[in-house]
Amino acid sequence: MSSGRKGETVIAHLARNAAICLPTEAYRKYRGQWIALSADGTSIIASADNLRTLEERLVANGEDPEKVIFDRVEGDDGVLGGAEFL
Repeated sequence: MSSGRKGETVIAHLARNAAICLPTEAYRKYRGQWIALSADGTSIIASADNLRTLEERLVANGEDPEKVIFDRVEGDDGVLGGAEFL
């Protein structure tokens, strides 16, 4: 399944677009953590130090982990979003 760009999956497309929807400042308080973004990339819905805990938090809050975008926010030496990787 692709989104229009040759070889790009739908998930990669969503992750790339999520970085565009949120400003870098939105990530600052999540430095060094894993985050879950809403499927449309407009909000950070949960965070945790590791993926297992993040998934547990999502399920506890009634979210489907297969319908969110997971991302890792770099530590104090830099905050990167998907747009920086393009």
